[in-house]
Amino acid sequence: MPMFSAYSLALCATVFATHLWFKAHEPKSMLPFLATILIIPTFPAYVLSCSQISLILACCLAYPSFYMLLFISIGSYRLSPFHPLANYPGPTIAKISKVWTVHKSMDGKLAHYYKMLHDQYGPIVHVGPNEISVAEKDLLPFIIGTQGMPKGPLWEGRAITPKKNRNQSNYSLIGVRDLTHHSHLRKTWNRAFSEEPLQDYQDILIQNANNLVEVLEKRFMEGSVELDIANVINLFSFDFMGDLATPALTMQIPWSVAIVQAFPWLSTSLRSFGAFAVSQAKLRASNESRKDLFYYLRSYSDVPQDSLFAFIPCEIEEAFPDSGTNIDIQKLDKMPWLNAVINETLRLQPPVPSGLQRAPAVGSKGKLVGSHYIKEGTSVLVSPYVLHRDPRYFFPHPDKY
Repeated sequence: MPMFSAYSLALCATVFATHLWFKAHEPKSMLPFLATILIIPTFPAYVLSCSQISLILACCLAYPSFYMLLFISIGSYRLSPFHPLANYPGPTIAKISKVWTVHKSMDGKLAHYYKMLHDQYGPIVHVGPNEISVAEKDLLPFIIGTQGMPKGPLWEGRAITPKKNRNQSNYSLIGVRDLTHHSHLRKTWNRAFSEEPLQDYQDILIQNANNLVEVLEKRFMEGSVELDIANVINLFSFDFMGDLATPALTMQIPWSVAIVQAFPWLSTSLRSFGAFAVSQAKLRASNESRKDLFYYLRSYSDVPQDSLFAFIPCEIEEAFPDSGTNIDIQKLDKMPWLNAVINETLRLQPPVPSGLQRAPAVGSKGKLVGSHYIKEGTSVLVSPYVLHRDPRYFFPHPDKY
């Protein structure tokens, strides 16, 4: 009995110590995480083996007990009133683990889920163990505005380059969380999307638009009664954007990307995409004669109002009467009906519906967001899809085009 008491004490002590370590050091890479959950339970297993049972049997008893108690300890804390986000309402299962968010994101409708949560719980919802979702316009300047915060841990999972190979020159811009480094890397992108370069993309844009028209005309001449226009627009967008993948798993659990990269049979597509991106960037850098469109922002939505079908074509024909006319950005700015349709479409179907995550800078200890103090280690999510369908801001029918 004394030996079993020593084992129980050792088990509880290791569980408590592991919980404290995870609380202070959120796992961001595979090695520390695996080392913690695989090595630490050997201590209570060794203590138990001293009671005249084999080490193998002791491990079979100690390891499951360790994992079960650790889960109970972490889960209890995350649901307790002592948690920093305890005052914010949200679904219980989401407060315990981000695995629930992974599950909800698998069908591509995570933004719809966040919208449902905000409808149920209000403008600020507890959507993860250390994450809240905010749908309050007055708080946006403190989150994603000029007074805002750096990118949150979600972006660690979006970085294409493996962590061990990253440096100041090859770190993908989308995964950079340091504001100074991000500002330095973004200078090139800012120049690429200024007014003058955008004018140089017209030839490529017109060529792809003409291809789209030819496809539609061909389907019409073939007598096709039904056409999946959403799929056609997706293919049209693909010609501009290239292949871009943001797996739901690696976005919601950042350290899991290291696991994917560690096994070749899991990371084949990710590695292929990374190699493809690098090769295409080098190819593009060697060709200075072509001014292409490196990124294209697309949108599509059904237009229920019959009157738009009369105004839009007339407005376009008036601005560009001849087929193949170069697109004049200044003329586009003066087309109210076309711009209204584009803006309304982007309101209802934002290109990034649920991925604007921010977090207090590392070492800052926290950030005051309005009257809410956000501790370091807490993520703040802003969903454009939720904001754009909020009746407080788009009254009276936010879901109607």
